[in-house]
Amino acid sequence: RDDCNSGLAMGGNKLRKLEYIVPDAIASGADTLVSIGGVQSNHTRMVAATAAKIGMKCVVIQEKWVPHYDAVYDRVGNILLTRLMGADSRLVDDGFDIGIRKSWQDAIQSVKDAGGKPYPIPAGASVHKFGGLGYVGFAEEVAKQEV
Repeated sequence: RDDCNSGLAMGGNKLRKLEYIVPDAIASGADTLVSIGGVQSNHTRMVAATAAKIGMKCVVIQEKWVPHYDAVYDRVGNILLTRLMGADSRLVDDGFDIGIRKSWQDAIQSVKDAGGKPYPIPAGASVHKFGGLGYVGFAEEVAKQEV
């Protein structure tokens, strides 16, 4: 089951997307993973968990994608876990969009300005050049199980 496969905070399919991205980040010499997602994003939680596990820094932009008037919505769940794992979690009111966001570009630049080497991971990681490679292994696993 993908939701129990990693030992990293119930990663599910999100870790599959990072399986090839993170080695590329390491090979590039990056010291900080920088990503973006919604307030309760599973993706940003997994980026934070992965960074914590391998000793990298992490900056995540957490966008308020839905109007939610609960007083603790941006303080519990995935955003809390992301922060507990040491990520610099930046809450913004940009609304829903998985495109290139100014808030994400600003976060990447802030890492550079602080002397760090950021590795940008787009929202959900699907459009990253290595984002889909983990699913090749998934297809092979399914094929084995079907025999």
